[in-house]
Amino acid sequence: MKIIGSDGIQPRQKVVYVGHDRSGKRIGILFDAPPLDIAEVIAAELPTPPAPQGPVKRDDRGREIKDELTGVPVRTSLLGSAKHRELIAENEKLRVVALIYHCLAPNQVKFNADRDSHKDNPRKFYELIREEMKNANITSRVIDHMVNAISELNDVDQTELEEAGKAIEVENSKGNA
Repeated sequence: MKIIGSDGIQPRQKVVYVGHDRSGKRIGILFDAPPLDIAEVIAAELPTPPAPQGPVKRDDRGREIKDELTGVPVRTSLLGSAKHRELIAENEKLRVVALIYHCLAPNQVKFNADRDSHKDNPRKFYELIREEMKNANITSRVIDHMVNAISELNDVDQTELEEAGKAIEVENSKGNA
Protein backbone atom coordinates (compact mmCIF):
# COMPACT_ATOMS: atom_id res chain seq x y z
CA MET A 1 0.00 0.00 0.00
CA LYS A 2 1.29 3.46 -0.87
CA ILE A 3 0.05 6.42 1.11
CA ILE A 4 -0.06 9.48 -1.11
CA GLY A 5 2.05 12.32 0.19
CA SER A 6 4.13 10.08 2.40
CA ASP A 7 7.18 7.89 2.17
CA GLY A 8 5.35 5.37 4.36
CA ILE A 9 4.32 4.96 7.93
CA GLN A 10 7.21 4.42 10.29
CA PRO A 11 6.84 1.42 12.57
CA ARG A 12 5.40 2.37 15.93
CA GLN A 13 7.69 1.19 18.71
CA LYS A 14 8.04 1.62 22.44
CA VAL A 15 10.60 0.56 25.04
CA VAL A 16 9.45 -1.11 28.23
CA TYR A 17 11.93 -1.17 31.08
CA VAL A 18 11.80 -4.54 32.79
CA GLY A 19 14.41 -4.19 35.49
CA HIS A 20 18.12 -3.72 36.09
CA ASP A 21 21.14 -5.91 35.43
CA ARG A 22 23.79 -6.68 38.05
CA SER A 23 25.64 -3.44 37.29
CA GLY A 24 22.49 -1.39 37.87
CA LYS A 25 21.91 -0.63 34.19
CA ARG A 26 18.25 -0.45 33.18
CA ILE A 27 17.09 -3.24 30.89
CA GLY A 28 14.62 -2.23 28.21
CA ILE A 29 12.79 -4.31 25.62
CA LEU A 30 11.55 -2.76 22.40
CA PHE A 31 8.02 -3.56 21.25
CA ASP A 32 6.36 -3.05 17.88
CA ALA A 33 2.73 -2.11 17.36
CA PRO A 34 0.60 -5.23 17.06
CA PRO A 35 0.00 -6.52 13.54
CA LEU A 36 -3.41 -5.81 12.04
CA ASP A 37 -4.52 -9.44 12.34
CA ILE A 38 -3.14 -10.12 15.82
CA ALA A 39 -6.52 -10.94 17.39
CA GLU A 40 -7.29 -13.54 14.72
CA VAL A 41 -3.82 -15.06 14.92
CA ILE A 42 -3.96 -15.46 18.69
CA ALA A 43 -7.55 -16.75 18.64
CA ALA A 44 -6.51 -19.39 16.08
CA GLU A 45 -3.45 -20.38 18.12
CA LEU A 46 -5.24 -20.38 21.47
CA PRO A 47 -8.97 -20.99 20.94
CA THR A 48 -11.33 -20.57 23.87
CA PRO A 49 -11.49 -23.90 25.67
CA PRO A 50 -14.84 -25.66 25.55
CA ALA A 51 -16.71 -26.31 28.76
CA PRO A 52 -15.76 -29.59 30.38
CA GLN A 53 -18.31 -32.35 30.19
CA GLY A 54 -20.13 -33.33 33.33
CA PRO A 55 -21.93 -36.53 34.16
CA VAL A 56 -24.33 -38.24 31.79
CA LYS A 57 -27.83 -36.77 31.87
CA ARG A 58 -30.50 -39.07 33.28
CA ASP A 59 -34.25 -39.12 33.05
CA ASP A 60 -36.54 -39.16 36.10
CA ARG A 61 -36.20 -42.96 36.29
CA GLY A 62 -32.39 -42.77 36.42
CA ARG A 63 -31.80 -44.05 32.88
CA GLU A 64 -29.17 -42.45 30.64
CA ILE A 65 -30.53 -39.97 28.12
CA LYS A 66 -29.08 -40.72 24.69
CA ASP A 67 -28.83 -38.59 21.57
CA GLU A 68 -31.61 -39.66 19.22
CA LEU A 69 -29.38 -39.63 16.14
CA THR A 70 -26.12 -41.07 17.43
CA GLY A 71 -27.23 -43.07 20.45
CA VAL A 72 -24.40 -41.56 22.45
CA PRO A 73 -25.21 -40.66 26.06
CA VAL A 74 -25.82 -36.92 26.48
CA ARG A 75 -23.55 -35.29 29.03
CA THR A 76 -24.19 -32.16 31.03
CA SER A 77 -22.10 -29.11 30.24
CA LEU A 78 -20.07 -27.56 33.00
CA LEU A 79 -20.15 -24.15 31.30
CA GLY A 80 -19.37 -21.53 33.92
CA SER A 81 -18.16 -24.09 36.44
CA ALA A 82 -15.06 -23.44 38.53
CA LYS A 83 -13.10 -25.84 36.29
CA HIS A 84 -14.26 -24.02 33.14
CA ARG A 85 -13.41 -20.62 34.63
CA GLU A 86 -9.96 -22.01 35.49
CA LEU A 87 -9.45 -23.18 31.89
CA ILE A 88 -10.55 -19.77 30.56
CA ALA A 89 -8.23 -17.91 32.98
CA GLU A 90 -5.26 -20.07 31.97
CA ASN A 91 -6.07 -19.50 28.29
CA GLU A 92 -6.21 -15.72 28.83
CA LYS A 93 -2.80 -15.77 30.54
CA LEU A 94 -1.36 -17.59 27.53
CA ARG A 95 -3.04 -15.13 25.15
CA VAL A 96 -1.25 -12.29 26.95
CA VAL A 97 2.05 -14.15 26.54
CA ALA A 98 1.23 -14.66 22.84
CA LEU A 99 0.48 -10.95 22.40
CA ILE A 100 3.78 -10.01 24.02
CA TYR A 101 5.65 -12.57 21.92
CA HIS A 102 4.13 -11.35 18.64
CA CYS A 103 4.86 -7.69 19.44
CA LEU A 104 8.51 -8.07 20.42
CA ALA A 105 10.68 -6.09 18.03
CA PRO A 106 13.18 -8.29 16.16
CA ASN A 107 16.33 -9.32 18.04
CA GLN A 108 15.08 -8.18 21.44
CA VAL A 109 14.77 -11.44 23.34
CA LYS A 110 16.04 -14.97 22.73
CA PHE A 111 13.87 -17.74 24.09
CA ASN A 112 15.02 -21.31 24.59
CA ALA A 113 11.65 -22.61 23.42
CA ASP A 114 11.75 -23.29 19.70
CA ARG A 115 8.74 -21.98 17.79
CA ASP A 116 9.23 -24.38 14.87
CA SER A 117 9.29 -27.48 17.04
CA HIS A 118 5.95 -26.43 18.59
CA LYS A 119 4.12 -25.24 15.46
CA ASP A 120 1.58 -28.05 15.91
CA ASN A 121 1.07 -27.15 19.57
CA PRO A 122 1.16 -23.37 20.11
CA ARG A 123 -0.32 -23.78 23.59
CA LYS A 124 2.76 -25.74 24.69
CA PHE A 125 5.04 -23.14 23.07
CA TYR A 126 3.40 -20.26 24.97
CA GLU A 127 3.47 -22.27 28.21
CA LEU A 128 7.24 -22.64 27.74
CA ILE A 129 7.62 -18.92 26.95
CA ARG A 130 5.62 -18.06 30.08
CA GLU A 131 7.86 -20.31 32.16
CA GLU A 132 10.97 -18.65 30.68
CA MET A 133 9.52 -15.23 31.54
CA LYS A 134 8.95 -16.35 35.13
CA ASN A 135 12.50 -17.71 35.33
CA ALA A 136 13.83 -14.39 34.00
CA ASN A 137 12.12 -12.58 36.91
CA ILE A 138 9.48 -10.94 34.73
CA THR A 139 6.81 -9.98 37.25
CA SER A 140 3.09 -9.50 36.74
CA ARG A 141 3.68 -5.75 37.05
CA VAL A 142 6.20 -5.85 34.19
CA ILE A 143 3.68 -7.86 32.15
CA ASP A 144 1.16 -5.06 32.83
CA HIS A 145 3.68 -2.49 31.56
CA MET A 146 4.28 -4.56 28.42
CA VAL A 147 0.57 -4.91 27.69
CA ASN A 148 -0.01 -1.19 28.33
CA ALA A 149 2.82 -0.30 25.94
CA ILE A 150 1.36 -2.58 23.26
CA SER A 151 -2.05 -1.03 23.83
CA GLU A 152 -0.59 2.47 23.45
CA LEU A 153 1.17 1.41 20.25
CA ASN A 154 -2.14 0.17 18.90
CA ASP A 155 -3.77 3.58 19.39
CA VAL A 156 -3.28 6.29 16.81
CA ASP A 157 -3.63 9.64 18.50
CA GLN A 158 -5.56 12.57 17.06
CA THR A 159 -2.41 14.55 16.22
CA GLU A 160 -1.18 11.75 13.96
CA LEU A 161 -4.55 11.58 12.22
CA GLU A 162 -4.57 15.34 11.66
CA GLU A 163 -1.03 15.27 10.25
CA ALA A 164 -1.99 12.44 7.89
CA GLY A 165 -5.06 14.41 6.80
CA LYS A 166 -2.95 17.50 6.08
CA ALA A 167 -0.50 15.43 4.02
CA ILE A 168 -3.40 14.07 1.95
CA GLU A 169 -4.78 17.58 1.44
CA VAL A 170 -1.36 18.80 0.25
CA GLU A 171 -1.02 15.87 -2.15
CA ASN A 172 -4.56 16.39 -3.47
CA SER A 173 -3.95 20.12 -3.99
CA LYS A 174 -0.87 19.29 -6.10
CA GLY A 175 -2.99 17.07 -8.33
CA ASN A 176 -5.62 19.79 -8.77
CA ALA A 177 -3.16 22.58 -9.60
